[in-house]
Order: sequence, then C-alpha cells, then structure tokens
Amino acid sequence: MVAAGYKQTVVGVLPEDWDVLPVTKITREIFLGLTSKVDYVESSGIPLIRATDIAGGKLSFQKVRTISNKQHKALTKYRKVKRDDILVSKSGSLGVCAIVDVDDEFSIYESIIVLQPKASVLSSFLLWLMRDERTQMRMIGEKVGSSVAHLNIEMFRQLVVQLPPLPEQQAIAEALSDVDGLIDGLGKLIAKKRDIKTATMQQLLTGKTRLPGFAEGKGYKQTELGEVPEDWSVIAIGDHIDLLTGYPFPSSQYSDSGIRLLRGSNIKRGVTDWNEGIVQYWSEVTTDILKYELAEGDIVIAMDGSLVGSSFAQLRDIDIPALLLQRVARIRTTHFDVGYLKEWVCGEIFTTHCDKVKTVTAIPHISPEDIRMFKIASPPTKDEQQAIAAVLIDMDKELKTLTIRLDKTKSIKKGMMQELLMGKTRLL
Repeated sequence: MVAAGYKQTVVGVLPEDWDVLPVTKITREIFLGLTSKVDYVESSGIPLIRATDIAGGKLSFQKVRTISNKQHKALTKYRKVKRDDILVSKSGSLGVCAIVDVDDEFSIYESIIVLQPKASVLSSFLLWLMRDERTQMRMIGEKVGSSVAHLNIEMFRQLVVQLPPLPEQQAIAEALSDVDGLIDGLGKLIAKKRDIKTATMQQLLTGKTRLPGFAEGKGYKQTELGEVPEDWSVIAIGDHIDLLTGYPFPSSQYSDSGIRLLRGSNIKRGVTDWNEGIVQYWSEVTTDILKYELAEGDIVIAMDGSLVGSSFAQLRDIDIPALLLQRVARIRTTHFDVGYLKEWVCGEIFTTHCDKVKTVTAIPHISPEDIRMFKIASPPTKDEQQAIAAVLIDMDKELKTLTIRLDKTKSIKKGMMQELLMGKTRLL
C-alpha cells in the first residue's frame, strides 16, 4: 500500500508532486559526439573528450588526445557542447556520466551522448539522477550489440526518469555534492598520508633519520643498498628467517567447512582476502600437516601469478586458524623484530626485488631462494627495529582509520541517493 502523499509510478513510489518523464521531455537537445574520421595532433590542439576521459562525474583532461582547431570548428559547426551539459558514455563503460564544468573549447567523440537540460531541470541534479544505480540499470538494460555493447540513442531518448520541483532538485544536488566533497577530501588526505608514510619509510628503513636515543653521532657508510649508518648491517634475510612453503593439499579433498586454506588468491597487496567465492577448506588438522598451521604475525607471500612480488600480508588474529597451501611462503623470525621485517617485505622494496628475479613466463613466479636472497638494512638492536616499526605501524593505523571513515562515507552517500532521489526523505 502506497503511503499518503506518494504515488506508484513506472520508476517506483514517488512523492505526488514529482513528475515522471522521458529524457526527451527534460532536455532541449540530445545528440552524439562526432562520427567522422579523427585526425589527432600532438600539440597545440583542441581536446577531444572520449568515454575514457570521464570519471566520478567529472571530465579529466590529463590523458586527453587532441585534434586540430580546423577539424574542431568543422565538427562543432552545428552542435557545440556547453557548460552544464551532461555527458553520458554510450560505449565502453556504459552510462558513465560527467557534467561540463569548464568554458574551454573541446570536442567530443562518438562514444558520448550529450544532454542539454531545459531551464526547468538543474544540471547538477540531472547528473546525480543519471549516476543513480536505478537509472543506470534502466539505461544499461536498453543496451544493444552482442560483441561490443553500446547504448542506442533512440532508446536512450525514451529513458524515463523522475523529476522533483526545481527548488527540491537544488536541495538534493547540494546535499549529495556536499557528501561527494567530503569523500574527495578524505581521498586526498589518504593519498597525502600514504605519501608521507612512503617518505618516512625511506628515511627510517635506511637509517637516514635515526629515532631519538639510538646511536647519536654515528657516521654513515656506503653499501649496495646505498648509504646506511655505520653501525647497521646489510644482510640477506635467508639465514635469519624460518621460511616454509605450503603443503600440496589435493583439491579433490577440499571440504565444505573446516580450516581455511591460505592460497595465493587469498593474498592481496598488504591484506588477506577471505571472500566467500574464493575460500577453500580442509576438514581438520592432522599430525602430518601440523607444521602448516599459520599463526598471528606470520608474513605470507604469494609466489605465483601476475601480481607476484606484490601479493603479501602479515596475518592478523581474524586470519587464524588457517593452513598454508603450496606456492605460498610463510616467514617467521626471532632474529628480526617481525614488525620491522614486515615493513621491508610487505612493500615496494620487496616488489622491486621480485621484479628483477621473477621468471618471465605465462605465469610469473618466484622461488624460496629468491625470497631468501632479499637484502635489507638492519639496525644493530631489536629495540631500534621495534621503535622504527612502531612509528610506521602507527601511521598504518591512521591510514586504516581514514580508509574506514571513507568507506562509511561512501556507504552513507549511497543510502542518501536512494532516499533523496526517490523522495523517501524530503529536504523541503
């Protein structure tokens, strides 16, 4: 039963004062980008926006290709893109949208549909409407083509959408834009914090910056890893770690439940992935496989695949219990502080090492010996190792907190879109 003040429509339950109209009724013009042969120029040209130049509701000119001014004028003689127009990708990443927020001259390619809204339609609201997952589902449901799918412009013209009064369009667009601004700000802050951590790692892991209380006044020496403090060592980790590769658990005996098997596909860059679709189980831990049990703090490395050298993690309490499968390596150590060793192994320095030693085959891989020969710069005491690791761990915790906040904000935004764009929550 529909609540008072609402009505059932073809797009769902909406407020009674909202309209439901085909796109042709809310736009002055709908047209496609150029379809004639494109002649690119290398410099001093006019940008040609393609579907790949649209992301996150905005245009990107970073990797844009250019055409001559002469061709641009010929192509835009009759139809020209203007500020506040909405661009929709009709091929490739179907339905990706952006608003034109520049006054600079540019052309558009045939992979783009241009919407020029009527005065009764706010461009920023139309952008949110086009990006809404319900509109996207209806839009992409009209795609044509078997090998390369694309949106048919005639079908697109008949796409039905909901339209609130203009003041409510303004309120909805502003509320969603505010959340988008918060998401953008958090993303930039996370990127900045990551850059700071990378720079801090470069300083601390090579001793270029010494933490208070550790070997003040000591000099430096030149090594194969560059300049390090004279009281530090450069060593291959092989003689100072317990390295174990996994057991070849036969897939025919995998179980529907039991102990999780840690496979290469469960290890991403710095994290484990126990997604239900890729988890496999072993029924029980017997005496003959006891040594393959994993523990919190273990460093694990996937030894095969296109991302070999980039797939590593340190196990947390939530990763246990688990068993080590073949072609995955497990590292434990008493010689190093494991947190310090983790900063070397689970990062770009190890990735660079693996890129040099991995096999160049259809399925690249590294060997246990490749891991053992990895060299690090090591402070003389575990106390200094632990102090360095503590600084970097705190930075990781801050990044994790910000990332969780970003994910929650994105979830809030999704919920807001569902509420506001269907009039379930009214701002006016």
